[in-house]
Amino acid sequence: MSLSADPILRISFILLLGISFSTILIFIFERKNNGNVKNFWDSFWYTLVTLTTTGYGDISPSTILGRLVGIITMAFGVIVVAAVTGQIASFFVDQQMRRGKGLLKLKNLKGHYIICGWKKDFEKIIDGIFEANPDFDGADFVLINSVSSEYMEMFLSNPKYKMMNYIHGDYIDEEVLLKANIKTASRILILADQSSNYSEMEIDSRTVMAVLTVEKLNRSIYSAAELLDKKFENYLEIAHCDEVLLTKEYERKLIVNASSGTGVSHVIMDLLSLEDKKGIIIQDIPENFIGVSFKKLFYNVLENENNILIA
Repeated sequence: MSLSADPILRISFILLLGISFSTILIFIFERKNNGNVKNFWDSFWYTLVTLTTTGYGDISPSTILGRLVGIITMAFGVIVVAAVTGQIASFFVDQQMRRGKGLLKLKNLKGHYIICGWKKDFEKIIDGIFEANPDFDGADFVLINSVSSEYMEMFLSNPKYKMMNYIHGDYIDEEVLLKANIKTASRILILADQSSNYSEMEIDSRTVMAVLTVEKLNRSIYSAAELLDKKFENYLEIAHCDEVLLTKEYERKLIVNASSGTGVSHVIMDLLSLEDKKGIIIQDIPENFIGVSFKKLFYNVLENENNILIA
């Protein structure tokens, strides 16, 4: 991020000009009548102290013309300080507005998590992602979508999400992905996007195009993509997508299993639950059990964690 060059250059030029004129005039008017102004350094020191309204009082003009220059220098200092303060305030306000509208190009992000697209239960999805990824904080997430800027500004104003990064644009566009530092990201989730009035075929086609573009830009990224129609699954496999989420297919199978009255839906919901570590927990094998039999680790997990080890 940088302040706009033109206003800063203009202010710097005017400031340099003002300091030069004041230093020269004070030296001319005061050197013969003021024992405190013996050289250019004394004049320059007085100008800086007066310009910044510090006013040490160790050097002060004694002639009418010198005092007139001092008055002008003081007024000039107030104007310059106001101009600089205004530029800085304007810069931060502009950055905040651009951030809310998703217009900033992100820099210095590494190992971050990109979430593409938007759905009607977007806030709940984000809350769940936070819960499932406790090692990431808000600043590690980048949202990419093309919903209205008013919605995203309101979303990012929520204290829970204010640290999240946002890029406004179409996530199938390579330039938009590059703005999100796709090349250094560690994970990406592509939702079945509902930000526009797309048909189901258009949504899935865009998902496939997005995965192809992502894999082209970052071969090592872990990608997960949501599909509405199973027939597109093969295209994502060809594109080397790591996880394919067939949400409608899962929903259909859940309903069918529930109709049998076996209670399978309760088991599935418990396995997927993130609450109180009831579901499937994926964790590394403890170092002291590497090379040890599965049986010993199984009983260790059962006794100490009250969990069942699945291998």
